[in-house]
Amino acid sequence: MNNTRTQAIQWWNGLFEYINPSGINKSALTEKYYGKERRYQSLTGSEIEEIWRKENKTNEVSQNIYLNRLKEQYIKAKEEWNGRLILKNCYEYDAMRLFCLDTQLLDFNTIEVMEYEINSSF
Repeated sequence: MNNTRTQAIQWWNGLFEYINPSGINKSALTEKYYGKERRYQSLTGSEIEEIWRKENKTNEVSQNIYLNRLKEQYIKAKEEWNGRLILKNCYEYDAMRLFCLDTQLLDFNTIEVMEYEINSSF
């Protein structure tokens, strides 16, 4: 199971089955995307992930914006790490990295791949 699917299922498991003051619940979402004849209990993991992506507007464009910002900060921080004390850019990078992970804008593997690619270029 990929990280996006895991996030989607965790989100789904946190939703109410029928009644929710915000109006977002499993039954309403299932009906919205799959019609009245479909029940939320019968959804597959990929269908739940599809709903999650649509509801949370998680798409590659927004992920790439954050990944590019993170990449720029990592390069600046990496340049500072080479031969100098850890300075402002290093702290900014760490804060942005934690923000992206905590808010699930980017998954851990995506960040690790980016860091590996940059480390390989130095």
